[in-house]
Amino acid sequence: MPTELQRLIYASRWAPGLEPRIGSEVRRIVETSFPRNRDSGLTALLLAHDGWFVQALEGGRPAIAAAMHRIFRDRRHGELHILSSGAVETRAFREWTMMAAAAGPEVQPFLTELGMAAEFDAHRLDGPAAFRLMLALAEAERARGRAARAA
Repeated sequence: MPTELQRLIYASRWAPGLEPRIGSEVRRIVETSFPRNRDSGLTALLLAHDGWFVQALEGGRPAIAAAMHRIFRDRRHGELHILSSGAVETRAFREWTMMAAAAGPEVQPFLTELGMAAEFDAHRLDGPAAFRLMLALAEAERARGRAARAA
């Protein structure tokens, strides 16, 4: 019997003092998470923006639970809050075992719509808004990939 596909999206605050080295910390998260996610069948998209992490994880329930256990213990995260969680039919981020995305100008209209253009507060996101934000980031990353391959 196949494992039921789940998606979980959470938000957390960066730990105090993390901002000056956020780029290297995000790279470290990607480097350590990639092999684990690959081996456990997870796909993931991570946003680090204005003092916040927002991440979507997709896979089986046990793999997501194990990843969340590690994230809850990770000192880089504080005030962790689950924005949405549940069964899904298909993966929205299937091409990434682990991807870190930047909130570039492509997502600014969406942040403006949410009233968060000036000050991003991921805890104000509800599940559908968090998913839409992650989809917008994913599409921006896909477009960057297509542009890089065309160059």
